[in-house]
Amino acid sequence: MTVKLFHEDVYLTECYSQIVDIHNNDDDQFIILDQTIFSPRAGGQPGDQGTIGGCDVKRVIEKDGVIYHQVASIPATKQVHCQIDWAHRLDMMQNHCGEHILSGIFFSEYGAANKGFHMSSDTVTMDIDMQNIDHEIIERVENLANNAVYNNYPIHTTFLDSKDEADKYSLRKSLNVSEDIKIITIEKTDCIACCGTHPSYTGEVGIIKITKYEKYKGMTRIYFKCGQRALRDYQFKHEIATELYRMYSGNSSNIIDKIKKEEEKNKSIRKELTDYKNSISKLEAEKIGMLEKDFIVLRYQDYGTDVLQNIIKRTLNNSSKILVLVSDSHNAVVLAHNMPSSDIQFGQLVKKYAINLGGKGGGSNTSAQVGFNDKASMDAFCDIIVGVLSNSNPNI
Repeated sequence: MTVKLFHEDVYLTECYSQIVDIHNNDDDQFIILDQTIFSPRAGGQPGDQGTIGGCDVKRVIEKDGVIYHQVASIPATKQVHCQIDWAHRLDMMQNHCGEHILSGIFFSEYGAANKGFHMSSDTVTMDIDMQNIDHEIIERVENLANNAVYNNYPIHTTFLDSKDEADKYSLRKSLNVSEDIKIITIEKTDCIACCGTHPSYTGEVGIIKITKYEKYKGMTRIYFKCGQRALRDYQFKHEIATELYRMYSGNSSNIIDKIKKEEEKNKSIRKELTDYKNSISKLEAEKIGMLEKDFIVLRYQDYGTDVLQNIIKRTLNNSSKILVLVSDSHNAVVLAHNMPSSDIQFGQLVKKYAINLGGKGGGSNTSAQVGFNDKASMDAFCDIIVGVLSNSNPNI
């Protein structure tokens, strides 16, 4: 059985080990070492990363007491130098320990249990069996969690051989194993069986920030970041806030009010623009409706496809036409008709002729829309469509 050096010292970042076995499973290659500093995936915590004999470690898993190191390639020698990615290990420990602290506080303060924990390279969540969690509770738990960090409580790791020994501890969660038990005790905060890696003091977590909470399957899912993740998150959001201050000539005390005022202005402008587009569409539809021809092709220099769609809708509500409307400013074509007896299938025509010209779009038999990367391609498509419709429909 592999000696678990990470149990003896979580701060050990390198060692020399002997390869004792190699397993090839399809395209996957696993090696077993006589001793390892690589912690496997456990307790919701991803396994360590790093190198073995200069070969990248893809993942580390434990099965039936055996630790398997999946590597990108098999090292050239049996005696290998192992080195973990310490930044990754610290990130895992900070966020895993943060989960212990938050879980312990939810349990001690509200009797709420952690029913699920997930940690990836960018997201950490836990599911608390408590439904009516609000901002006040979140803020209180977050403050208590960070107080535990600031107090720099010791974190004790205890290895036990039996469940009877573990029963002497005030565990937050009942055991699901009966031997080789590892108890993590955070003074005045939490006590639970866990096989992941943890720092020696809560101060090493750095900071705990709850970023989001939402209802989830009758519980509440909590999103949070700890340590370096929390710092990077703050730096990113600070950049956003600084840019908003610049854009709105504001600061932290008035930026929200300034944004709200600007949004009110924008709302009024959007309404004016919508009213203008509706007026234009109505006038254009009335002009088209008075034309005696059934087949109409019109080009518009300044209108987008939303206006063209509106024109078509208003026109076809009051008259029977076959319409091909072109937006020169958007290199787009909108086609529609309301002729029940017509065999025109605009969706099929777009599929047949537009794709070869680089057009993107589609539609049904009675309406379609297609956009092009350049005006020349759009014009070529229009020429084809006009020709096809004119030749196949002599009455138009």
